[in-house]
Amino acid sequence: MEVSEFGGTTPHVTSALLSATNTHLVLGFYLIGSGIVGLVAVELLRESLGSRATGSPPQVDTPAKTERTMPRPVNQRRR
Repeated sequence: MEVSEFGGTTPHVTSALLSATNTHLVLGFYLIGSGIVGLVAVELLRESLGSRATGSPPQVDTPAKTERTMPRPVNQRRR
């Protein structure tokens, strides 16, 4: 939805800015402003590393079925 709102309106906004100012520098300023908005958004995101991801519960009944369904990597197998 955000892509259609912002990405879809970009040609219209930049054309209007270009017509209003008669300089191509405004396009660079628009790009810089968009980058700043993106950087602020990234800084405000919460870090999810280390937190448990929510999702559907396992679809197996026993650990043995888990081992058959999702075998461990070779370097983590029991000996």
